Amino acid sequence: MSRLEGKVAFVTGANTGQGKAIAIALARQGADIVVADLQETVGTEDYDAPGLTTVEAVEKEGRRAIFIKLDVSDEAAFDAAVETTVSTLGRLDIMVNNAGVVRAGARLHTFSAEDMDFCYQVNTRGAWNGTMAAIRHFLANDKPGQVLHTVSTAGINPYANEGPYAMTKAATAMLVRNAAAEYAEKGIRVNGICPTFVRTSMTAPIADLPQFKEFLPTFVPMGRMAE
Repeated sequence: MSRLEGKVAFVTGANTGQGKAIAIALARQGADIVVADLQETVGTEDYDAPGLTTVEAVEKEGRRAIFIKLDVSDEAAFDAAVETTVSTLGRLDIMVNNAGVVRAGARLHTFSAEDMDFCYQVNTRGAWNGTMAAIRHFLANDKPGQVLHTVSTAGINPYANEGPYAMTKAATAMLVRNAAAEYAEKGIRVNGICPTFVRTSMTAPIADLPQFKEFLPTFVPMGRMAE
């Protein structure tokens, strides 16, 4: 398929889990990919294209890919990464703000300010930095573009024991709504997807716990994690 032939997509948190799957899916639609993450790693899980980095997995699909080491909380680094994208791959059409971290499993009063800051720096500030870097590029070049966020159902519904994570994802959900409203007239589309539990390296520690397996059907109607 080639719906994205000639396009370039920038995906954060792209070396594992959902980010890697997104990068590969976009490549299969014809896009060249920027793999942005803190480190370049080789996936071992089946759902992570085992034995391949994301760059290698994208190239296996016949598309170009580059890796950029990126701390999404660093605004200047994000702007520089967009410049590298354009100078290396020629353009930027899609920004995917996927990088995320979690602090969960306890009541609000037991979390520290450091837990809150940890989630904020990646989930909220990282999404802000990626959105602004992409929109500035689209506006400066008078071109349409798309910004996609991996939000979470935790960002639109209150869940116990997920305070720092849920609060920062809720802020990201509002960023999506505001940016979509403000820039639609320029042809810039801003959207968020809200998955719940997805089987990735991040959720692997809880996926097979008996108490989690008992809990999941009460929370997810299909009674299983997404793949």
